[in-house]
Amino acid sequence: MDALRRSAKISKLGRKTNEYIRGKMDTQDVILDDITRKQLIWHGHVERMDPTRLPKIVTHWKPEGRKQRGRPRRTWKDGIYTAMNERGLRMGEWNNRRQWNMKVGRRRQTFQNRALYIYIYIYIYMYIITQFYKITEILFNRCLVIQTSV
Repeated sequence: MDALRRSAKISKLGRKTNEYIRGKMDTQDVILDDITRKQLIWHGHVERMDPTRLPKIVTHWKPEGRKQRGRPRRTWKDGIYTAMNERGLRMGEWNNRRQWNMKVGRRRQTFQNRALYIYIYIYIYMYIITQFYKITEILFNRCLVIQTSV
């Protein structure tokens, strides 16, 4: 946040909120979003692994014995399930890697958007060209009418 504050040339004495600075610099990403996105990517990767692999065994391991008194501690899996609920992800969707990465918010989505923008650009370009040819045809026909009448 300090780097954004400096690039916006706002002193800490100005007492501006982080949201104000992010809005001024047009950055909406918060580091926590990046962390949860990376965790979801890792979770999908681990869930697609072979069951004999050590990372999968460790993430599905449940300790035996008595639990301690009091409120249970928040685990890594609790955070993953919360992030999945926030993004509308369901169990088992990680098997389709492309769909999982799109829903998690990986960069491939920007490439898909870029392809959509290129398609729209080509469509608009073709529309403009057809309109140009229609206009030139009308003007050409009017010039022929004017020349034949003279």
